[in-house]
Amino acid sequence: MNKLDQYPSRRSVVDARPAARIQDVLDLFDEFARIARMSEGLFAGIEQVTGLRVGQVQLLRSVAGDAVEARELARRVGQTDEATAATIDGLVRHGLLHRERRPAKPERLRLTGKGTALLEQTHGVQVRLLDTLVSEAGADGVQAFRTTLNGIADVLGTITTRAEAVQSARPPSADTSGRESATRFERSHHLG
Repeated sequence: MNKLDQYPSRRSVVDARPAARIQDVLDLFDEFARIARMSEGLFAGIEQVTGLRVGQVQLLRSVAGDAVEARELARRVGQTDEATAATIDGLVRHGLLHRERRPAKPERLRLTGKGTALLEQTHGVQVRLLDTLVSEAGADGVQAFRTTLNGIADVLGTITTRAEAVQSARPPSADTSGRESATRFERSHHLG
């Protein structure tokens, strides 16, 4: 049974927009989904060690190294301003973030010593997990991982460059939510 028969909803995508390599696309989609499912174990380990959800750790990482305004932080982590504000409030209550108030300017956020220590602990967990992966994979497997990951990074870099070009081509009067430029990007790359 091929992937199209296995997932009937995909048949409509293929029928509506035929592509020469659709089976490859669907197979890659399944592999990425499998990796995402496997990553849940990593995330659960980080949550168990830190007591924080993965999104909270991601937000702390986005603050690491520099003071950041809440709106910029929301942009970095891809959340709404409201969701980011709620997460920030919780992290401040836990003593992991500090609000730096500034007259007539938005406050900036900095990691506290406790927040920095928690990120270092999280990094340690990730290093141990990657060490296990390296041990299991062996030298040839690690080289294959590197080659594959570098190839993915190169392709994602190309896509990012294209998206940035589309974004910069947007006229100043265009939709400020970014939806218009995203739609143009999707159309120009046959994504939407």
